[in-house]
Amino acid sequence: MSRTRVYCVCLAALICQATLIVVTEPASGRAKAQPPGKANPGNKKPRAQKDAAAPPKEPKPAVADANLLSMEVKALRILRGLEATQHQLNEIVRTAKTTVGNPGNREPAKASDAYVELLGQMRHALVTNDEDKVEKLRTQFDDLEAKNPPDLDDEVEITDGAEIEAVRLLNIFSPQQIVAYALSLEDDFPDPVQLILEGLEEGRSLKKEEWETARTKIADEVGWLVYGAQGEKATKLEEQVVKYLDQKHAEEGKAGNREAEIRKLLGSPGPVVVLKNVMEHNLAELLSNPQVVRASRDCLRQDRGAVAQNTPPGKPAAPALPGPRNAAQRPHPTESKPVTSTAKRAKLDDVLKSPEQYEGQELQFDHLTVTGTAPAKSPANLWLALKTGSGTVVAAAMRGQKLTFIVPKANTPEAIKELKPDEGGAISVTLICTLRRDGQNAHWNARVHTVEVHGNK
Repeated sequence: MSRTRVYCVCLAALICQATLIVVTEPASGRAKAQPPGKANPGNKKPRAQKDAAAPPKEPKPAVADANLLSMEVKALRILRGLEATQHQLNEIVRTAKTTVGNPGNREPAKASDAYVELLGQMRHALVTNDEDKVEKLRTQFDDLEAKNPPDLDDEVEITDGAEIEAVRLLNIFSPQQIVAYALSLEDDFPDPVQLILEGLEEGRSLKKEEWETARTKIADEVGWLVYGAQGEKATKLEEQVVKYLDQKHAEEGKAGNREAEIRKLLGSPGPVVVLKNVMEHNLAELLSNPQVVRASRDCLRQDRGAVAQNTPPGKPAAPALPGPRNAAQRPHPTESKPVTSTAKRAKLDDVLKSPEQYEGQELQFDHLTVTGTAPAKSPANLWLALKTGSGTVVAAAMRGQKLTFIVPKANTPEAIKELKPDEGGAISVTLICTLRRDGQNAHWNARVHTVEVHGNK
């Protein structure tokens, strides 16, 4: 069974297991977990509803502190990735009042004026739900972070109350919203096995304190990916992962069948388990974020304004439905279309020699041959195996090469999806993509926007 089908079956299993809960009004007496030191604010009278037809308000100005601004952007990414409805945003605000962490005394942010300005633009684009603007800003962030990395103290520490409430909060979202959020993570969707493999690969040059910091971070993430909020089991696994990482880090040049070893170490957690743990962990982080209430209220103001603007004069706006949005539209797979683009034409051989010179640019590659595909980190994407006219080969993989081509399955022609490398098939294509650095690593991803198929070879 293909990896894509496994993810679909497992998503269906998760959806069947989770009963969607229509959250009642605060007066229903639902008990909420509270972090230590937080007093129950008591019952308050519900606020009067504002006129839905009121003119839309501009989002509040961004905070000046780069740390707080970065935390607000983190919260907005989750809220918009989930496509949260007004009802759900209100529930998040109510819950977060008893779960958010204390901002505390943080190290002053060290970031350029240009980076802080980009953060403010990203915040505004997320609040107004401008997807095109968000995508453009992501490319600018990648470029700026590569040239002048900021030093931010924006980590969010998960509170006990948030960890408990996240389990309940997950059930107010529809299956379509969970899928939409998983797709929004793209190749950032974590895989515990790949985390360890890539950690070993990227940690080869790290010594002493740097390696200890990196491997501890990997072990912590693997622990919650596999066991979620099961503290004792997660802690035990973290210790085992640290020991394994240290052992393999010392064995330079001895790769072996590490993937099989890692799966045995982790107990081969299924995709349903990983997806559930990712959702609960990210929701717990959202509910702990000191900026989540501000972010949620900004989204509410914006969304109410949009509804009012689209309501004909004299007709009252329809109230927000008290349940998840079940009719969210998903893109359908499309066949290739003739390429009409202003993208810069480039030769893949030149880009492979100096990818940093093309970073952030939209490029068009002609006369490439697709020889196969492989599942990417995200179940929504594929890696492409390519060959140039000069015979240069780009594998459908991340390791062992500078550049990887990533294409959303929704944009992949069926002929390419069905291409099997072991059968010697090949398809001539033109690709349009944007080149981005993979985090701070010396690796680049070519994110494919358009595929034009010319024929089989």
